[in-house]
Amino acid sequence: MARWIEELRPRSGQLDEAATTISAGLGLDRDPPRGVKGLLALSRAVDDHLTVDDVDEDRERRFIEVAGSYLGLLLLDELERGRHRSDAGRHGLALGDHGFFDPFAAMERVLDADDVRGALAQELERAESEARGDGPIARVVREIVAQLERELGHVERFDQFETRLHLRVAGEQLELDMGGVVRATAGEPDHVLQGAVRRLLSAIPAFAEVATHDFADVEDRILPRLLGTRFLAQLSDRGLYVEPLLGEVQLAFIVRYAGRARFVRAAEVTAWGIDPVDVLAAALRNLAARSSKARFLHVEGEEGSLVVARSGDGLDSARLLLPNLAEVLGPELGLPFLAAVPHRDTLFACAMEHGHLLRERAEVEAARAPHAITRGVFVVRPGARLLPFDG
Repeated sequence: MARWIEELRPRSGQLDEAATTISAGLGLDRDPPRGVKGLLALSRAVDDHLTVDDVDEDRERRFIEVAGSYLGLLLLDELERGRHRSDAGRHGLALGDHGFFDPFAAMERVLDADDVRGALAQELERAESEARGDGPIARVVREIVAQLERELGHVERFDQFETRLHLRVAGEQLELDMGGVVRATAGEPDHVLQGAVRRLLSAIPAFAEVATHDFADVEDRILPRLLGTRFLAQLSDRGLYVEPLLGEVQLAFIVRYAGRARFVRAAEVTAWGIDPVDVLAAALRNLAARSSKARFLHVEGEEGSLVVARSGDGLDSARLLLPNLAEVLGPELGLPFLAAVPHRDTLFACAMEHGHLLRERAEVEAARAPHAITRGVFVVRPGARLLPFDG
């Protein structure tokens, strides 16, 4: 076996198995040449194959297997970032970041061409363009990844074979067949590519919901969400819109749909072109509209009483931000009063003199919550003015 083929073993995979049959199968010398000489040898082998009369299907298949393997090895030798890939008995080359090239399908096209050398040159250009990132497949994959990251966040896992993609983005597993888009956009300008990819991705519910730059589309669905620093750290690669609220508590936003909700991303707020203050105002209006049936329970203890909001709608902690919270609880607790939001699904409140009781309860609740917000306690004044409680 030629030394240059042996050196490709870490990247050539099962193509290496065919290397021993290349010389005999293509009528070459014992050590197949590389580079330009190798391409010329492959071209001559194709010419010789086509001059044989009555080529049966088995001989045609064997020739394509050997010639495709040789072409694949020649390309891997020239393209340092190439590597062999296989899936369900099929083989190809992953090139560059997103490119893919099937040397066996390429040889089929060469055999069907009137001009063998011209067709082989076209296949080489196709492979090189895939390696550069501007080939028919590579540019589609690159645009898919770009749109997914812009709309849903970082692509956490990526696997590709030819025009099939397996992705994990924003915690969701996605499988895409982009073959139609590749065929429709080959040689077309970027704006055609972008539109075709967006239409492909619109079949994904999560993408369809967020792929908007119009605040009016979500204005009546947006709600505030309070996050703790630990939970936020788990979401740091998703590009969420967050801003500090008080202490370790961060303010984010969600958009709620039937049966699910998603976080608002920083890129969305920028694209909306409106002041974040107006986003918060809309979120609070929606929260107030959803709070008419909020449940505030009174829990009596030996050392004092607590008011507990447990509505079961996932919005209770955010109700700490409602401007009329002081008006609702003030008559019973006095003004100012204390509040705590240890996790998403509850809000505790008590009179100022029972601060120690509230602090103990907040610490217990935050310690056992899977997505804790804070153990801290806050002073609530009229107009939702919040201050840390140090007592």
